[in-house]
Amino acid sequence: MWDCSLCTGGKESKACPGLCMNVMKGCLGDWAEMDQQWNTVIVVLLSIDVR
Repeated sequence: MWDCSLCTGGKESKACPGLCMNVMKGCLGDWAEMDQQWNTVIVVLLSIDVR
């Protein structure tokens, strides 16, 4: 089971909050790993703009 049945159009299904949360964590996991590096890039770009 990879997708929440409610999110994929299963209208007769009840949402499963735990499964939906795990699916979202899996989908966004790679982005979360980039968060610190991306914040560093933004800080550098902002410091260039100030100069």
